[in-house]
Amino acid sequence: MNTLWLVVSFALLTVVSPAQFGICVEQCSPSFILSAVRALGCPSGQACMSNGCGHTCQPILERRANCPFVACGLYCQFGFRVVDGCTLCSCNPNPFIDLIG
Repeated sequence: MNTLWLVVSFALLTVVSPAQFGICVEQCSPSFILSAVRALGCPSGQACMSNGCGHTCQPILERRANCPFVACGLYCQFGFRVVDGCTLCSCNPNPFIDLIG
């Protein structure tokens, strides 16, 4: 009985991580074939990109020649901040906070 409890406890610990706050969203597919038939593709002007936990449709941003490359380990639910056309390693604020008050 103790062995079964240990296995179940370990399985739960490996599935649920404190850093993960919910189910990963798979809004689209990065697969060219599925995107081509619009099965799991994105609207015009958006591309299917990883958000660190699944894939979502995100605006296609052109990086300016004078913008440094940003390698960022943050997960930003509402996307990364963009200043003067350059992406920063900083998250956009929650747009729904302004609606609530």
